[in-house]
Amino acid sequence: MSDRLKVLADSYLDHIRIAVEAQDRGAPFRDFLDNWNAFNAQHEHHRSRGDRPRWFNNPSALARVQMLDALDYRSVGATAILDDAARDPVTYQRR
Repeated sequence: MSDRLKVLADSYLDHIRIAVEAQDRGAPFRDFLDNWNAFNAQHEHHRSRGDRPRWFNNPSALARVQMLDALDYRSVGATAILDDAARDPVTYQRR
């Protein structure tokens, strides 16, 4: 990880700390955590070529297999979708 990415990752931890200390319950904690993870992750799947955080709202289980496998956490439902896509890619693609 470059020094620049480390600084960016740490800045999102600072945002979280400030929001917690201010007791800001409306702070976008999810955004802070997602961006921290993107900049802190060793896998480049979490960032675009320009090192911008990449959002995965509805990724293809066929086109993004490496990225999805690199995630630290997957729900039971997401794991089932990945298994279905691997087992029968043609049916998955039609859906």
